[in-house]
Amino acid sequence: MFVYDFDAVYPRTNSEKWMELDQRFGATDLVALWEADMDFRSAQPIVEALIERASEGIYGYVHKPASYNEAITAWYRDRHNFLIESEWLLHAPMAMAAVVIFLRLFTRPGDGIAIQTPAYYPFYGVIEGAGRTIVRNPLIYRDGKYEMDLENLEQAFKLGAKVFVLCNPQNPGGRVWTTAELRAVGDLCRRYGAKVIADEVHADLCRRDHRYVAYSSVAPEFRDASMTLLSPGKTFNLAGIHQAVAIIPDPDLREPFASEISLLEIEKNNCFSTVAVEAGYRHGGGWLDQALAYIEGNLLYADDFFRTRVPEIGATVPEGTYLMWLDCRGLNMNAMELERFMVEEAKVGLGEGYWFGPEGEGFERLNVACPRATLAEGLERIERAVTRRRHH
Repeated sequence: MFVYDFDAVYPRTNSEKWMELDQRFGATDLVALWEADMDFRSAQPIVEALIERASEGIYGYVHKPASYNEAITAWYRDRHNFLIESEWLLHAPMAMAAVVIFLRLFTRPGDGIAIQTPAYYPFYGVIEGAGRTIVRNPLIYRDGKYEMDLENLEQAFKLGAKVFVLCNPQNPGGRVWTTAELRAVGDLCRRYGAKVIADEVHADLCRRDHRYVAYSSVAPEFRDASMTLLSPGKTFNLAGIHQAVAIIPDPDLREPFASEISLLEIEKNNCFSTVAVEAGYRHGGGWLDQALAYIEGNLLYADDFFRTRVPEIGATVPEGTYLMWLDCRGLNMNAMELERFMVEEAKVGLGEGYWFGPEGEGFERLNVACPRATLAEGLERIERAVTRRRHH
């Protein structure tokens, strides 16, 4: 078995996370721990497949073989017991593009779209950009863990919300929703006739004690009123190839969606994503297992670091994703003060909690999918800054 070196530090010269610190934070001397991609080389079978494809030297219109869909369906069947029919699969360049298309096809301008907050921040832009109205369903934060507020969600549907956006595993809070929680949500959506967009792009990144259950697998009636979004980009660190998978079982939803992406000419993969994705789903399991073990070590390292050295910051080990949600309210700063503190004093670039909505103010999102040395440097910078503040 190929053994990967996740401690190796590679230059990220073409990386948004590292090369756009100035645009995002107004500084360049930061440890970049904000954006949700990994600082790890991808699986060797993917690297080799891309090199082989590039060496052909001809990059014309792409044929997608049947083996591509077969690789995806086999992966989710074998790893998650999620049964997907090949004809349900549609390509999307990015998950948010699929969200916009779905909203434009199946809702009207001004319709309410319910999201659980704090929420992955691009959702705000795509919902409002599509001319729809955000309806917040705040999660309940209790003992360092988020819970659903189903009574509030029902009120959203009573007020006319037409679509519910489910994030599982939840970003930024890291919850992996249980079957019982998914069933409760699905029953509400069915009762009020709301469709569901299930953002499950972090599905493969659950910790070993928490099992990913696809929303659409819980009940046939949930499946037929939903679109599920999956991402080999998250699983295999391929975000830069612009590749997502939309699963739409109901032909009454799938056929209009397929027609729209065909009209926009975004229904096909590019010549590199086709081979990268198939190589990952067929041969990348060993890499993912090793990456998850390394990430687990980083999560436990960071958890211990904050508990023993920076107790002012409460760190929650997520059930899924490689993103820690840090409760910084013990530092007694407002959102802007906290951002300035992390950027100017700690010299780290984190995912600012307020990006995720008002419910995220006082929090920071930390990406631990990086070499331990990078993570340690970032955490030690935070510790030094907090220590200075403590002494003054």
